[in-house]
Amino acid sequence: MSVIVGDEQSALLFFVFYSVIGLVLGAIVFALFAFRGSRRPQFRHLGVMPRFGATAGISIALVISYVAWSAMYRDFYRIDVDDETVQFQYFMPSQVRIIPKSAVTSVEKRAYPGRGGRYRILMVTEGGVFSSARMYSNQFDGVWEAISAEFPTR
Repeated sequence: MSVIVGDEQSALLFFVFYSVIGLVLGAIVFALFAFRGSRRPQFRHLGVMPRFGATAGISIALVISYVAWSAMYRDFYRIDVDDETVQFQYFMPSQVRIIPKSAVTSVEKRAYPGRGGRYRILMVTEGGVFSSARMYSNQFDGVWEAISAEFPTR
């Protein structure tokens, strides 16, 4: 059984969107420290600090991009289950984690109330918890039915 629980294009769009926000905020911070004309009149007397501005701007851009990247990296987007193994596929970077099917102790669903009613599948194993990308209820129902059929007593 192979189930796709996330959309690569949406995740990539999420990453690009937040990376652009990070770049814009970083550029604004750089401009505030490096150019007197970008400040309010009462702060224009302070000296320019282009090195500090560049360091702060780059740091802000990198932190926001890293948070977006780690949000995508920790959730699997495809799950393949056969008689003996479970494969979790991640992307950015592309990675496959394989565990024995017998290591799965429980399969849970978690609801995230709010706009659109999103859901996530949690596969609890002896070594930790694997969580899926969030899905809307119309996609979740089919995915949950397929995964519940593979793990009926867990």
